[in-house]
Amino acid sequence: MTDFQNSNTLAIDFGTSNSAAGILVNGKPYIIDIEPGHSTLPTSVFFDFADQVTVYGNRANAALIDGRDGRFMRSLKSVLGTSLMRESRQIMGQELTFIDIISRFLHEVKTNAETQCMQRFDRALSGRPVHFHSIDAAKDKQAQIDLYECYLQAGFSDVRFMFEPEAAAIASGSLAAPDEIGLIVDIGGGTSDFSLFKSRADNGENGTAIEIIASHGVRVGGTDFDRSISVDHVMPLFGKDAQIGREMGTGTLPPPMRFFRNSRPGRKSRSSIQPPHDARFPNCNDWRPSHVFSDAWQRFWSWNSATTLLLRLSAEKLKQTKRKILAR
Repeated sequence: MTDFQNSNTLAIDFGTSNSAAGILVNGKPYIIDIEPGHSTLPTSVFFDFADQVTVYGNRANAALIDGRDGRFMRSLKSVLGTSLMRESRQIMGQELTFIDIISRFLHEVKTNAETQCMQRFDRALSGRPVHFHSIDAAKDKQAQIDLYECYLQAGFSDVRFMFEPEAAAIASGSLAAPDEIGLIVDIGGGTSDFSLFKSRADNGENGTAIEIIASHGVRVGGTDFDRSISVDHVMPLFGKDAQIGREMGTGTLPPPMRFFRNSRPGRKSRSSIQPPHDARFPNCNDWRPSHVFSDAWQRFWSWNSATTLLLRLSAEKLKQTKRKILAR
């Protein structure tokens, strides 16, 4: 890594939920404010159909919350290594693949870092999970190939990778004496990684260096917890698993699940789901809510998606909402 410890190397943590970037300043790491006042950037992209622009990070999240007409994407890292990466889709009049979309996000990180540091970065040192795909070796290998291509397309001429928990072990500096053993647990948005490391004697000024003994990872992370909270605990308050009374005849039917599937965290869906004229009877007139409270159903539509709901409501407000609905 010595050849990458120079001034034109940008270290990037491309995360499932958030991303960050840093450089070495006088031999010490310095985290860059990728957005003004923010050292991390949400790994989010929003294609604004009205203004025909693409925004990233906090601006993308804000566009979703504001209900702007467009397409919102996040958890882009989870697509690496899959066949979806090279499937083209038409967005705002352009044929784009996820290679294009991720490379544009990385170019945004590169450009913002260059603006902050007033210099050009040609090299990238990128973190990566131990396993992008813990049960499919072919997908795991392809994921790094995909990410490497994204970095090149973003404008970097040279790219190296380092396991994320190994980078954390090196950065921790927690082992002051040689031959001590430590464990790094890195629970990210899409993966969880573990590295066992040992400190060893070093002739440098630090006195010790890090030796990685073993690393392992699984494809489970914070996004999976978000999805469980959304699908299993929030969406039932807004009609999921409820029964819909038939317009004609007796009996009930389950509600169309596509509304809920398209709204769960990580889905690359349009944020501009608009309620129909009567929000109690969305999209068709042959079914209506039975014991789904109409105000709760309308609230589902007005919030656009469970992702927006989770962004807007604190845990306490969720408890209050549940108590009010159950009291009716």
